[in-house]
This record gives sequence, structure tokens and C-alpha cells, in this order.
Amino acid sequence: MKKFPLSIMLAAGYLISQASFAQSNLTKAEITYEKNWRTLEQKIILTQEFKTRIKTKSLQFDFSVLDTTGSHLPQQPEIASYDISLKEGVFGVKAGMKVIDAFKILGVPTSEVALNNSDVLYSFGRNLWLVAKNDKVHIVTNKNHWISSTLKSLIAFDERNLNSWKIDGHIERLATKQQVVESLAGEFIEDGKFRLNSDSNDIGLEIDFVRDTFSEGAMLVVNEFRYGNLTDNVKIDANYINDNTQGRYDTIDDMIRENTKNNKPTLISDLPYYPIFTAYGAEKQRIYAYDNHLILIADDEEIKKVHIAETLFHNTNSHAKWKLGNIYAHQVSDELADKFEGEVFGVDDYWEVYTDAFKYDFYFKKKNEALVLDELAIEIY
Repeated sequence: MKKFPLSIMLAAGYLISQASFAQSNLTKAEITYEKNWRTLEQKIILTQEFKTRIKTKSLQFDFSVLDTTGSHLPQQPEIASYDISLKEGVFGVKAGMKVIDAFKILGVPTSEVALNNSDVLYSFGRNLWLVAKNDKVHIVTNKNHWISSTLKSLIAFDERNLNSWKIDGHIERLATKQQVVESLAGEFIEDGKFRLNSDSNDIGLEIDFVRDTFSEGAMLVVNEFRYGNLTDNVKIDANYINDNTQGRYDTIDDMIRENTKNNKPTLISDLPYYPIFTAYGAEKQRIYAYDNHLILIADDEEIKKVHIAETLFHNTNSHAKWKLGNIYAHQVSDELADKFEGEVFGVDDYWEVYTDAFKYDFYFKKKNEALVLDELAIEIY
């Protein structure tokens, strides 16, 4: 087990004193990691950024204070090489490597969610995704296959150019099918999918193509790479994307309304629920998802926005049954128009409503010739 500073080891229940980090003058990036195999609790400690993230099986995080530069994201290490190969992996991250060693190369993940009992998904911006199985690198890809576009769009961009990768030093994104066939020793396993296998055949590197509609004849060009154990189709277990707040949205709504009335902020830590997905967002925001529909967006700890979507994770039950006060999933637009009579701005499938303390955004879709509520966003003034 790794050794940790005294200020960390003395913290009860693995909660780290923010004051001890705030007083530190460390500037060199250092990431340390510990897992309690009895409780399944894990810690990722980022000393350079004066941050501590504490992870249990249900993924409870503490995003702590900002770094000394004032940036909303931790300062990430430079990528030494953007090469991808069976031998060297992705940017030097190899399948089977301990995930903490991968973090030392790639930096701090910008989002994290448990997919099932063994697999955890991390992202680095929106263009690099890593699946860890039992705390070891399992799959690395440039494409997201697990979370919705709604959730992905909230993750902060990684300022590094993680799309400038090259396979075996010369095949890059948008390379043609002909270039791949002529330069890489592999085979097509199906239309639009080319695979290179290692000698053991446990680890592979796949290239997916799309049609370039801007070229004559719409030639096939490289769109995606996937590296790692490709025989294992990593899927989301619905038990990990559980509706742990389902039917209890009113509790959150009541807390926010009561605090707003009393000119008090509502903090993430005030809630009786734990997030299952957390991410860094734009403009110093923190993103928290609590089930397959509910997102809370906070400035540091203070909740600023509630967003409820039809579905946030792929391959899960997408039939929304949420209810927030007298607003609910698939509510017909006429009913909402009566409720907010004279306060509705907008047309067709998008409405805005302004009240004393809140701004509502209603997104509708057509169902049986009627407009029904698809997504809801509430901004807190």
C-alpha cells in the first residue's frame, strides 16, 4: 500500500482536509491512489491541483478547491507521443496497465462513471475515453459509446489536441481506406472495420471508417480507433445507472425553492443523494448525474441548474417517468401553457418561462400529433 502524507491519513472517513492542501506550495503534478478492498472505497489524490476526489462504489466525489492558477481544470501533463500501436498502446497507455499509471500519462479524468461491477469509464475531454476493468486499462478509444450526447456536451474540452493521433506513425483521422490497407498489416473483419491483432490475440487495435460525403464517390475514411481487449463488449449494467432519486425529485425541488426564498444557496453536499456520474464542465462548472434522467450543474458546490432528460446513458431503459412538482415527463404542451399562462416565450418545440427566481426551458417532441415534454432545464438566479 502506498504511503500518504500525515494530513491525509488523519482525515476521518477518508475526507481530506482542504486547508492542508490550500497551504501547500507543491507545483509538480503528482497523483497517488489507494483502494480499501474491504469497503471498495478508492481515493485519487491530486496534490498539484490541491484537489481530492474520493470514490466509493456509488461514486461520491469531493471536487475540493480550485488550483493556484485559477483554472477550472487541473493542469494536464503534456502528451509525449500521440502515436498509437499494438506495441506501445495509445500515447504510451497500454492494456493491462494500472489505471493510476495511465493517469500519470494522460492526467486527470474530466468525467467518470461506473458502468458495471468491474468497469469504470473515464474521459479526457470529449475525444478520449478509457475503460478500466478492476483498476487496469481495458479499452481506449476516441469515440464515446456509453453516455448520451446531452451528457457528453456538458463535459469540458481538453485543451490538448488529443485528436492528433497517428496509428503506426502515419495513419491519422480521415486517412483513406486505401492508405490503411497499403500500410498496415491487418484485415477487414466486416465492412468498415479493420483490425490488427497482437501475437497473443488478446489485445487488438481496430479502425472504423465512415463515408466522407465531401469526396467524390464518398470514399471511406478513418473515423475511430479502439485499442485493448476488444473481445469484451463492455456494457452498462442498469443496476449501476439506478434511479436512486426516482420519485424523489420533489425533495430536491423543495430544497432549492426553500433556500432560494431565503436567499440561501443550495449545495451539492446538502442533498441526501449521491451522484453516479461526475464531470468537470465549462466555466468552472461541475456536472453531476444522479440517475438516467437527472443532472445538476453547480458552480463549485452551489447548484445553478437542474436538467432532466429522456435518457443519459446508452443501452438502458429510456422510458422516462420523472415528475417534478406538477411538471412531468411527456406532459402535453397545452397543460403547461395553462399552468404558465401569459409567461411563455417561444414557438413550436422550445419554450422559455421566466419567474422571479427561475428560468424554465421546455423542449418538446411530437407524439401522436401532440407536443409532449421531452427535456426540462431550470436555471436558478
